[in-house]
Amino acid sequence: MRGHHRKAVTTAIAVSLVLTLAPVEALGAGGSGGLPGQLLRYGSAARSLALGDAFVGLADDVSTSYWNPAGLEQLRTAQLTGLHAELLDGADYEFFAIGSPTEHYGSFALSGVLMRMGGFERTTLFEDLGETFNQHESAFSLSYARRIAGVAMGMNVKAVSQSIGGLSGSGFGGDLGVYYRPTHLFSVGAVAQNLLQPELRLDQDAELWARSYRAGAAFYLHGGRVIGLTDVGLIDGGDTRLSGGMEAWPMGSFALRAGYNGQLEQFTGGIGVRRGNLQFDYAYNPSDFGLTNVFSVTWRFGVPFGIRMGRSVQHFSPTGGTREVELHVQTAVRGEPKSWQLIIRENDGEIIKRIEGDDAPPETLVWAGDDDLGRGVPNGTYYAEVVIVDRIGQEWTSVTGVEVLNFSEDAVVPMRIEVSGGE
Repeated sequence: MRGHHRKAVTTAIAVSLVLTLAPVEALGAGGSGGLPGQLLRYGSAARSLALGDAFVGLADDVSTSYWNPAGLEQLRTAQLTGLHAELLDGADYEFFAIGSPTEHYGSFALSGVLMRMGGFERTTLFEDLGETFNQHESAFSLSYARRIAGVAMGMNVKAVSQSIGGLSGSGFGGDLGVYYRPTHLFSVGAVAQNLLQPELRLDQDAELWARSYRAGAAFYLHGGRVIGLTDVGLIDGGDTRLSGGMEAWPMGSFALRAGYNGQLEQFTGGIGVRRGNLQFDYAYNPSDFGLTNVFSVTWRFGVPFGIRMGRSVQHFSPTGGTREVELHVQTAVRGEPKSWQLIIRENDGEIIKRIEGDDAPPETLVWAGDDDLGRGVPNGTYYAEVVIVDRIGQEWTSVTGVEVLNFSEDAVVPMRIEVSGGE
């Protein structure tokens, strides 16, 4: 391990320990004694809600700007996500986030969370005034994450506001997070939310938003098609709570999710569906407002899942006019890929040809309908698969089918031609 890499890893572990153990001191001092800003702790996208809010160690989509901003460094393309939830007691909850990686300067995101509650009756100790008032809370965050020698650091700078019955106040705060994935098998993360505490003054007394601390881990099985999550969290003045979740993709575009929210001591669940660059998520989620059905949508731009391969033709004939197929490869794997392979399989899955190389694959690969020995293959359907291995050993794959149509004697039809006249 190089010196700068060892230093970065040591820093990440130290920051994780500080973020995890700092609440002990806060509890000893009595904490904040209250939970201002608690209404905005409902969550972000339906995916993380279905996983029991155990998302700090996974942190792999743009909604992580809410949970752990360091996870934004995992973004491979620009993403936009939005959630709308109609909670009990007439409360509306909104969340949105848009983020994008850059080639040399880390990843950025802008997010917002809003809560609206209305219809409260205005009274005094002695009479009902016959009036109603509303309550609004919001927080808008600008997030930044950057990887340093394999360790991602992230921060939120946020502006918060609150309005109740004609009184309003605003303030600023900040979060700090860390994320580390040393191999393709697991990742860890930690975050201190409201480390810089927003202070709001509605009338005479100012209130500080409570700090919260979370640390978590994610474990990736079957090439990431099954993910197990665990998360420990603490809000100032509260108890340490353990949460967990599991996500499985039994089919390429359909996910099942389940979790346990330790803060609410409730089980959660949900599903997800991918269609092209869009992902639709649903969560059955308990909260302080009761059980709610939550939907969210995520739109990924460009190459959404690391690699995408297209083909120049669907049918070609090595003995005809179109004698080869061009395979166009687009990648969005963060960092420098370690190696790549082009694998040609028969319809039954048997490998007949393999081409490989180091670093990133060329943008165009060509197959001329031959096997590893240079022999032409029989007519039929074949599958071309490109595999890229990234710096942590994670594989990214894309598959497309092509059909070989050579000249066949079985296709010859006898014809009788009669010629009359002269020679």
